[in-house]
Amino acid sequence: MRNFLEVCGLNETEQTIFQYLVSHGSSIASVISKRVSIKRSNVYFALEHLVKIGTVTKQKREKITYFESVSPSVCREILVNRQKNKLDEVDYATKMMEKEMFELSKSATKQINNYKIEVIESTEMLYMNLEKLLKKGGFQCIFDPNKVFLNKKVKEICINFLKNTAVTKAQVREIAVSGELTNWYRDQIQNNNHKVKEISESREILSDMFLVDGSVILLDYESEEKVGIKISHDNFYKTMMTLFDILWEKI
Repeated sequence: MRNFLEVCGLNETEQTIFQYLVSHGSSIASVISKRVSIKRSNVYFALEHLVKIGTVTKQKREKITYFESVSPSVCREILVNRQKNKLDEVDYATKMMEKEMFELSKSATKQINNYKIEVIESTEMLYMNLEKLLKKGGFQCIFDPNKVFLNKKVKEICINFLKNTAVTKAQVREIAVSGELTNWYRDQIQNNNHKVKEISESREILSDMFLVDGSVILLDYESEEKVGIKISHDNFYKTMMTLFDILWEKI
């Protein structure tokens, strides 16, 4: 019977205890522990799980808890349904995985002369790139917190980024559009190497721009189509860095 119980998803301890109850009828945990030579704490844990899935029942008699296996027909139905439910869960999980794999693969990379251009066409890929970028730290950025932080997912990613750089002390320079959420953002910074300068609210930033590791990255959290682009080219990166430095000095 143990082989069949294993197929039905019961572990070795649960199989031993269940088989004992089938053979000996109603019993208490301490007696089961002695008879099958398994620690009482492990017996209690296994019994509670068997009760939870429905293959064992428990009832109190004179303040003592007794455990008993259900009838063979009921047990079979319970275990069959349990495995069917697991199959449904696996089926759902694999469908969702397939969907996410498809979404994550929706990025196109092109090589034009010495320019490497990667287009990010899915929200999942956008968040993944943003998390990777912020986790590493050490970048320059121009962005509008008053737009960015309206996106709950992006705000959550940025909060984790600030917690991380509070420890790593990464070098970060950001030019941000002034506003209430910009003030909130500055208050969260606990890294002396993280500098923020502000520009007027009248200035409109349509896409965030990051300068990091020889690449210029533009991210747009509102677009329903192409939501990001990454351009990798040494001279282009150096030019954009020069423009950023000039703007930084003038603020």
